[in-house]
Amino acid sequence: MSSAKKVVFISSIILNVLCIGVFAFYANSSSAMKNPLSSKHSSKQSYRDNPYYIERTTLFKQLSIPKESIVFLGDSITQRSEWSELFHNKQIVNRGVADDTTEGVLHRLKSITDAKPKKIFLMIGINDLNEQKSVKQTKANYSEILERIHKESPDTKVYIQSVLPVNNKKCGDAVDNKDVIALNNYLERLAKKHNDSYIDLYSKVSTHNQLKSNFTVDGLHLKGQGYAIWKQEVQAYVNQ
Repeated sequence: MSSAKKVVFISSIILNVLCIGVFAFYANSSSAMKNPLSSKHSSKQSYRDNPYYIERTTLFKQLSIPKESIVFLGDSITQRSEWSELFHNKQIVNRGVADDTTEGVLHRLKSITDAKPKKIFLMIGINDLNEQKSVKQTKANYSEILERIHKESPDTKVYIQSVLPVNNKKCGDAVDNKDVIALNNYLERLAKKHNDSYIDLYSKVSTHNQLKSNFTVDGLHLKGQGYAIWKQEVQAYVNQ
């Protein structure tokens, strides 16, 4: 083989390898975008090592929660809404953290209870189920969250919002909505025990125990229509 042909042959191999690499990169990126409950998210990574958690919580340390604030506390489903704009209420503070779990909320809870907010709207637990944590452990953590809020900030009114269903056709089978229902049944009982308000959002955004397909792109997070329903269901509690 002549030198020129060798150069062309080697260049062709390199180009093919690069093309395969680029294709694989975009395929993986696309898959991750379509499936928020992928293996990447279902790993046993601690909140202490989670970049989303670190970025958000270190930002929160630079901010303060004003007196008489209304705090929306949760994971990415909470984080992705613009609550103060949605309700036209500047008292509302967003303390959602992508990928957060009940354990992560426990770790950062003091920064919220120290502020003695007027109200806390809490939704957390879907990532616990995605990480294959038992419903029993998630229940125990959730119970501890409420006990601490009432002990550390006794005048704060707590509103327990049901965990939302997922759409398994869009996000895979990492989460079984039967576990979501079991957790929500417990949360409703827990709310009564602590004299807190329980807000059933699950039934408002689901059909046949699946997150309505027109409310979500990826099967987990909400589109604007979903947040409109959420607003409608909690509006009266926000205004109380």
